[in-house]
Amino acid sequence: MSTKRSTKLAAILLCLFSLPVLAESKNRFSYSSLGLGFETLTYKEKRSTSVTLTNSATVVDIEENSDYSGGNLSLRSSSFVARNDNLGFYINTGSTMGSQNNEEEWTISFVNRNTGNGLRDVPVQTSATVLSKSGLEVLAVQALKGSHSALYGARYDSFDFKRYDFVPQNTDIFTRPEDEDRDTVSVESKKIIIEAGYEYNEFFITQDPGWKAQVQSVLGIALYNHVRNTGLSTDAFADTFNSYDIRVTGSYGYQFDANFLIALTLDLMYQSTKEIEETVTLIKNQTDSAESIPENDYSYLQTSVNFLWSF
Repeated sequence: MSTKRSTKLAAILLCLFSLPVLAESKNRFSYSSLGLGFETLTYKEKRSTSVTLTNSATVVDIEENSDYSGGNLSLRSSSFVARNDNLGFYINTGSTMGSQNNEEEWTISFVNRNTGNGLRDVPVQTSATVLSKSGLEVLAVQALKGSHSALYGARYDSFDFKRYDFVPQNTDIFTRPEDEDRDTVSVESKKIIIEAGYEYNEFFITQDPGWKAQVQSVLGIALYNHVRNTGLSTDAFADTFNSYDIRVTGSYGYQFDANFLIALTLDLMYQSTKEIEETVTLIKNQTDSAESIPENDYSYLQTSVNFLWSF
């Protein structure tokens, strides 16, 4: 992530952390929830480089992209613990269930920078890809006014996928020798993320039955990002402050009494991660070479039915 963008996001988080507590906050009761649903995951990688043709001033921009989209069952759980009228804590977990594989496609573009001519989005490879995620989140809830609260805390994210059954395409234009001879390539990404945001909540504010709503909007910045890719020579890649994400969650349900509520939840998240590059020494010829985890965008849309109880 650029320094300018990191500074802006850090300033936003600092403002949210320092929000004042206003009067007339509504007390809420502690509760727990369990949800089962379906999520659609989207993952895209992007590599960009430029080359100058031999004996020519012509510069060619090369961009390689991969695109994956798939769906899986998902499980989520949450517990809210009220410490007092103004402060409480969420402990949230979520994970992908099952291992459905979907096709991932690579394309490449060659564009002459001087003329704008070239080849765009040429398919060069497909693979079967299985993607899964899990996470643990702890959020403090600082009451503001009425049903409004500030959120701040941290999250641990695990994002893994496996690629196999590589099938090259249009090999007369471009080949990916690092992949086509391998059986399986595994990628594991672990992030520690600080978060801040806003919540509007009506769940278990009163014991009266009726329709209730809850909305959360949370912004996160990765303090630390650790990635392993078995398709590369480098054992591991690590970086700090190179990723940010935005998550919006909305729930609407019916509270039957003081103890039970059932809600439909829609959870949308977008995450952008910058390229991580490492310089390695190749054992074969003892020369230095650069390897990288490419820039990538990841998002999910999750719909779930949640059962909540308070005792």
